[in-house]
Amino acid sequence: MGRYRRIITVTIIVLVAGVIRIYFAVNCKALPDYSDMALYNSLAMSDGIPTVPPPGYPIFLRAIYSIFGAYNYKAVFVIQALVSSLTVLIIYWVSSRIAGFKAGVISAIITCFYPFFIAYNLTTLTESLSLLIVALVMASFQLPSEKKFKEPLTAFIMCLGYLIRPPLMYFWPGVLICQKRKVAFIAATAILLVPWITYTTATGQTSNRIARALYKSYNEKSNGKVYVNVPDTKLKSMDLSSGEYIRGALEFMKNNKMQTLDILLGKVSVIFSAGYDSWVLKKIIGDEHYMKTIFRHVYLPIMIFGFVGLIRLCSKRNRHLAIMLFSYLFFNILTAIFKVRYRLMIEPILIVYASILLGGFRIPGRGRNEKRV
Repeated sequence: MGRYRRIITVTIIVLVAGVIRIYFAVNCKALPDYSDMALYNSLAMSDGIPTVPPPGYPIFLRAIYSIFGAYNYKAVFVIQALVSSLTVLIIYWVSSRIAGFKAGVISAIITCFYPFFIAYNLTTLTESLSLLIVALVMASFQLPSEKKFKEPLTAFIMCLGYLIRPPLMYFWPGVLICQKRKVAFIAATAILLVPWITYTTATGQTSNRIARALYKSYNEKSNGKVYVNVPDTKLKSMDLSSGEYIRGALEFMKNNKMQTLDILLGKVSVIFSAGYDSWVLKKIIGDEHYMKTIFRHVYLPIMIFGFVGLIRLCSKRNRHLAIMLFSYLFFNILTAIFKVRYRLMIEPILIVYASILLGGFRIPGRGRNEKRV
């Protein structure tokens, strides 16, 4: 296929993705005024720079509301639809760079129609921006290695992701392993994050969310699968210091080794569990049984083809994706309640591996002597 036909093909897919997303954005009647969505809306309309949660997404909402009017949810949905369409293009580019045009088109088509990537545009949650960050991190690895700005650029994307959704930093150790100039990457991360950490420390607004999430995972009420309210646990309070939550979690793990193992196994099982996050998506998809069925099971083929593709076709050209994926899973499973919604962050990676598998077993550039990892 010629160059112009390829451009036309990709353009059509991205335009279709945009039309689908904007259609649902304009016609969505659900109001994102519950759970964390209400919190983000409130922070967006408050004064100053929020620190808990981090400021990235509230500032994003604040910018939209300042232009289109307070609580103009349709404007948020439409802009997130455009962000999601850009994510489709970036995932195509990553797949095509790794495994050729056919794999790129397959990944673009999957991403275009993937229900979760459409549904979360219809919330005031961080998912749409977070998926873009994951796609941009993947794309940064496709830049020529001799470019000296490559490591600082990747660090900038990671730090931006932290200010939007802190668990995105679970990718950071895996990204670090794959960097050619690790010192430059670490230095750039430190330079970018130290001012924010200094600010939150100096103003006494250091978040205890990570420590509290650890304790939510490891306490007498937890099984690793369900959200545990801290007031129902031994520590009871939501306002303790980070040190107290960490000590509580470590004490529990020390004294309850078998239950800790059960909790870990429960969190691992979320990787393979049904994908429907009813708490968030119920108002969006309604009570239609067929829609719930789609959302529960659409992840299954992506998981199967994605992990098969990873196992069979992981190579020097794409192993950074595997390392990123396992880094995120390891730290998320270890430290926090591993919700179905958190799993969404690895799905762009699995889509790339699925597209490599479905696009053909031969990866361009793989020599006969190149070993799989």
